[in-house]
Amino acid sequence: MSVLWPPDFYSDFTSRFWMTYRHNYPPIRPSHYKTDIGWGCMLRSGQSLLANALLIHFLSRDWRRTDPSDPTWKTYTKIAHWFLDELSPRAPFSIHRIALLGKQLGKNIGEWFGPSTISQVIQALVSDFPDANMAVYIATDGVIYRKDVHDVATGKKPRGDFGYLNTRTPMDVEREEARTIYTLSNSVDQHNNDIFNTNTNQDPSPTQPPFKSTLILVAIRLGIDSLHPSYYPALKTCFRLPYFVGIAGGRPNSSLYFMGLQDDELIYIDPHFSRSALETKSLVDYTAEDLATYHCTIPRKIHISQVDPSMMLGFYCRTQDDFDIFCEQINQIGQRYSAIFTIQEQAPEYEEDVRSEHDFGVISDEDDEDKDELNLVSSQVGQENTL
Repeated sequence: MSVLWPPDFYSDFTSRFWMTYRHNYPPIRPSHYKTDIGWGCMLRSGQSLLANALLIHFLSRDWRRTDPSDPTWKTYTKIAHWFLDELSPRAPFSIHRIALLGKQLGKNIGEWFGPSTISQVIQALVSDFPDANMAVYIATDGVIYRKDVHDVATGKKPRGDFGYLNTRTPMDVEREEARTIYTLSNSVDQHNNDIFNTNTNQDPSPTQPPFKSTLILVAIRLGIDSLHPSYYPALKTCFRLPYFVGIAGGRPNSSLYFMGLQDDELIYIDPHFSRSALETKSLVDYTAEDLATYHCTIPRKIHISQVDPSMMLGFYCRTQDDFDIFCEQINQIGQRYSAIFTIQEQAPEYEEDVRSEHDFGVISDEDDEDKDELNLVSSQVGQENTL
């Protein structure tokens, strides 16, 4: 397969994390689910986007998965372990913890997520795991507010607050139970914790700028039943930005992770392949072959016209300067094409009586989403350029 692709592209593609359906993992309490087949594709697409953002954050965009003897391999394995399918402190981004946070947002375990839900869950997961040393900002109604990004990056604004979910109804009791299980899974575990001691490559000295590296998530809908053609140019241009980490979206009700572009076709990684969950064992006992199950060897593509209009875009800004340049580039794209989202200095102020107690600051178009489909997406092979 590799001979059909440019070597640089293929090396890059096979180094990206690929999160897929898994089966035979410990039950996601308080449910009995031991697999996410049929409902977890957006959860897995969100994991892929987050994992690859962390890969850039810790190892840079140019890192490639080659030699296990390379000094960077330990950092790479650390990131992979964070996504193991288990409810434990060593797996802060597991399918278990994602499902439990979704439960607090009103999504039953075993229910399909949309872009709005997965963006809120990612923000909470990262905020609850200090070792990630990264902030997460969620755009509001298709607008990135620079002041709010700065507040998030400097620690002035906490993670999305799920506290409005008071215990009053049977559903709220279930949410509280999910919250309790999730909170207990945050407990510090010293067993096999040595692999978490690797810091990011940022200078921790007092002279370091206060702006923490930030993952910006934009949950948007670009059309009604299909992606509107007027948004094609701006969306395609995003793939050329050095800050872009991909899209969690896909075909209607069947999420994919888009990470590259060639002409009018998007290169994607498909989560709709199930494999057995890795056995729970000491972190040092996981082999390169085990970790290879988190990487795809067959690039696939889909025409942009076939992409569902509801999606979550991700952008990673390491520094304040990166964020400033990113804002300038987005403004330029908006001036040239139909803007898919915009940049403003700060959010407008409203009277308290017009605010909703359920307002998370993101759009939601998920109430009428169907369950995801199990159809595998076939591909046509060609030469393509990645991010």
